[in-house]
Amino acid sequence: MKILFFIFLSLFLVSCQETKSVEFYKANPELAKEKTLKCKKYNLISQDCINAYKIAIEKEEWKSKLEQNISKEINSTF
Repeated sequence: MKILFFIFLSLFLVSCQETKSVEFYKANPELAKEKTLKCKKYNLISQDCINAYKIAIEKEEWKSKLEQNISKEINSTF
């Protein structure tokens, strides 16, 4: 019973994190990079992570990563 309590408590605390806006991350690009690394490390997907990604990773990086992923998928299917 105690284990379930701690599981629910930890889930509650994690879900109560404040979501920062894209504007916040634009004003604090270093925090955006830190958040992006944390999200990648722990495989987190949240609105806060998405907002940080939008600022921390430049559009060119997104484009090149997308192209790499597409070419990997094409090569793996043939």
